Amino acid sequence: MQNDTSLLLVGVLLLVVGTYLLRIAGPLLSRHYRFSGEFKQLLAEMVAVLLFAVAVSATFFEADHYAGHARVLGVCVAAYCAYKKLPFVVTVLSAALSTALVRQLGIA
Repeated sequence: MQNDTSLLLVGVLLLVVGTYLLRIAGPLLSRHYRFSGEFKQLLAEMVAVLLFAVAVSATFFEADHYAGHARVLGVCVAAYCAYKKLPFVVTVLSAALSTALVRQLGIA
């Protein structure tokens, strides 16, 4: 158990350090390089695509197996609520309740 906790802490620390290095890199690079508006737009779109890919893989897979229908339904409900621009609390509660209901029915 101790090894799992240590590994988790190392992973979190690496993410923290990487995040702050990337945040520092922006201002440092902007002093030396000038990027066109099109390139900046492309970078913004690349970030959105990367986050979408991570969200999709986390939706459908848990470790190396399928996460189940309940999680997929919960994410779809949350996406629909976000699309309708419902409040955050309503979105989270709707997704959680729909996931719990499907799991309670045994469809998980």
